[in-house]
Amino acid sequence: RGKSAQRLQLMAARLGAEAAAFEHCGPRLVALRAVLARQLQAALQPLSGEHLRAAVRRMREGSEASFLRLGAARAFQALRTELHDTLVEAERNTHELEQLLQVSLTPLNAEFGFHLVLAPRPVLAPFQREIDRVEAGYSRYLGVTQVWRLSGDAFAERFSRLLLSRLQVVFDGAAGEIEAWAQALGSQIDEQFRER
Repeated sequence: RGKSAQRLQLMAARLGAEAAAFEHCGPRLVALRAVLARQLQAALQPLSGEHLRAAVRRMREGSEASFLRLGAARAFQALRTELHDTLVEAERNTHELEQLLQVSLTPLNAEFGFHLVLAPRPVLAPFQREIDRVEAGYSRYLGVTQVWRLSGDAFAERFSRLLLSRLQVVFDGAAGEIEAWAQALGSQIDEQFRER
């Protein structure tokens, strides 16, 4: 009887300590998960479809504003610059998110014995190169010899739709890389939460 009572008391004390540790770390994990979701949404905002559609619309309006659409090449170059800047902004947001997470994970791992590991953030340089390839492929339609085709509304609409669909693939790829990176950490947080 004495040995069993002591074991039960030790188990109850250990269970109480674990419950107290969970009560202390649970809200911090939930808060980290919420911050990750909110910051991820902010990082993905520049890569959204509506942002891309607005940029292509501005390019089309810029080319239509010029005489015989001779300003189409200039508008297309402005679009390329804007898209590169958008990817740079997304990479900067991802870098800021990575720094925030590293600062948050270190104390959690040390204090509660977690094994949360942040994978290296995705590099968006391949998507920059893909935008350059898209520009090289579509710029042939903007030369002086092709400007007569672009002056027709039907061709200009088709050109814009094809360009938008190609750019959407590039931006969806970049957004997918960032989401997969964040979801990898999110699943680690969920797993640690379930273990506790």
